Amino acid sequence: MDYWDFNIKVRNGLDIFKKEFLKKPVRISFLIIFYSLFLLGFAYMTFKYYERKNNARYTIGITIKLWGGKNESVDYYYVVNGKRYEGNYSFGANHPIYIINERYFVLFSSENPENSQMLYTPRVPDSILIAPKDGWTVLPIKFE
Repeated sequence: MDYWDFNIKVRNGLDIFKKEFLKKPVRISFLIIFYSLFLLGFAYMTFKYYERKNNARYTIGITIKLWGGKNESVDYYYVVNGKRYEGNYSFGANHPIYIINERYFVLFSSENPENSQMLYTPRVPDSILIAPKDGWTVLPIKFE
């Protein structure tokens, strides 16, 4: 089989796929499933955001690892009530870069401490050595 025979078979296969799979009922079902998953993911992210906002506490987190690429992210850990938690925050390519083993404030939910977000600014000053075991209700430094 040469290149042209293979190309014709591939085209015929795509034509069969278009005729059979992409019929209107299947297409509508696929779109309903796709949009449902999208809305479910959006609702979950919104829930996590409002849970953090309504039960906000702050503690100190330390960056562990940076992940590069198109969507950059940072792995970090923090301690609440003697238990260590780890998180990952995606910040995108246009955001300032985090520094490994640097201390940053972490916003977390007092109801669910696993729900957290690392804050880029303000950084934890050297004058603050440790955080309260259950975190601060407001940031311990002035920030505008």
